[in-house]
Amino acid sequence: MITSYKNNGKTVKVPFFNEGAYGGQNTYMRFYNNLQFPFTKTTNAKGASTYSFDSEKNTVYYDYPNKKIVRNDDLVINDVQGHRGYFPFNSVNPSAKDNLNYGFGTQFTIPFTVTEDGKNVDDTDMAFNFTGDDDVWVYIDGALVLDMGGAHEKAVGEINFATQKATIKTGTSNAKLGNNRDTAGGRIAAVDNGKSIVNFSGITVKKSDGTTVSLAEHMKKSGTVHELKMYYMERGMWNSNMSITYSFVPLPSGLTLSKTLDTTNVNAGLQNAVQGLDDFNFRIQTKNLKTGETNYSAVDDLGYTLYDYNNNTYPGAVAGNSTATFSSSYFASEFINTTKNNSAFYAGTGFRITESIPEGTMLQYDESKTKWGVYDSITSRKAIKTETGTVATFDMGDASSSEMDVVNRYVNFVNTPKVGSLSVEKIYNGTAPAGETFGFTVMVDLTGGENYVPYELAYTGSEVGTTDKNGHFTLKAGGKVTFAGIPAGATYKVVEDNPE
Repeated sequence: MITSYKNNGKTVKVPFFNEGAYGGQNTYMRFYNNLQFPFTKTTNAKGASTYSFDSEKNTVYYDYPNKKIVRNDDLVINDVQGHRGYFPFNSVNPSAKDNLNYGFGTQFTIPFTVTEDGKNVDDTDMAFNFTGDDDVWVYIDGALVLDMGGAHEKAVGEINFATQKATIKTGTSNAKLGNNRDTAGGRIAAVDNGKSIVNFSGITVKKSDGTTVSLAEHMKKSGTVHELKMYYMERGMWNSNMSITYSFVPLPSGLTLSKTLDTTNVNAGLQNAVQGLDDFNFRIQTKNLKTGETNYSAVDDLGYTLYDYNNNTYPGAVAGNSTATFSSSYFASEFINTTKNNSAFYAGTGFRITESIPEGTMLQYDESKTKWGVYDSITSRKAIKTETGTVATFDMGDASSSEMDVVNRYVNFVNTPKVGSLSVEKIYNGTAPAGETFGFTVMVDLTGGENYVPYELAYTGSEVGTTDKNGHFTLKAGGKVTFAGIPAGATYKVVEDNPE
């Protein structure tokens, strides 16, 4: 979306959808953010769902006192010509039909996924459709896909993910004539613009690493999360109408659960090695906030996908007894109901997640230092709640949440390994030769067996340093060093070099 442009070499900021573009902007513009739009969800007998809103049948308005969008289809707000219209910011009193607000914009953000062939479960095409008047721009992952800009009467546009085409069925090529004073109110009829179809292969997407790829290639990978942004502008003066339908899969509310180790007190040479040694159990219980449930219950038929931190995916994990199990080398996401094969969690759910440490772990952990945090997503990690203990309680949405609300929660438990220290001292009976040093090799086994491995361990004392990659270091006669931060549960052995 363009937020500025050059005019005679000077940068001019565009204020629309660009809060804070100018000082004092709020004296003539108002921004209402983070609202949930009440689409209608319809699911057919084969399980394919369509989400829709049509201003000819549906009415929404901004509830100023409660700062939210309200849907009331019994309320009819007509435009100046007597047609039912789309006036979400009409008045503090939405029934005040003589005070029509034609000067507004609406931005929709919809995270979604598509299948590889762009088909729904009933073999219909996944698509996004818009019908309405005045400016509409639709972006997918930052790329402009549907351009229906300009002041115009009702026009129709479609993005089809099966055919990989964007189509304007009645275009807006004469939109710039909307400023012609001979055109009443700046309005003109929508006409064919001669460029009604754009293929995905001709649209370029800029990836996060700065490289570019065609939208056709970009949409190939099934299950990838994409983002659709639609910008709608109403310019007045007669009609205001908007109809949206889409049949791709909007990203459901989601839970991501992870485990990290606080290795601050672990020897620097072992901090990476202790990761992933032990599994932890996470018992997940929920309650329905919308029905007022007070007790948490186990979740039946719960499955999830494990991810490691090298972008590898391990689907098909099953949470037996409502319990997920994994180590600090992984995180769990995409929780599903394995019977219905749909999302397990929705907005309006309360959670209680209890962590426990199975018997027979390789390392020992200080449970008095266990802590957890809840964040708004795995990417932004804006903290919502942090506490100490092994039981995390939090809500995903609230009692007023609808199934169309997208709420994500990232939950991370932090455990601290217990540590001890190892001291090595060289005692020499008699008088040691001047300047002579004595070599030692220290190796550690973290797996509870006989798998002793050398690490580059830090030490302090009469000497300060780090063992080499073979675990070797030297001491003078009478010297003593201490290796702090050796995890409790580990075993070790120290071998002195054979004298020459």
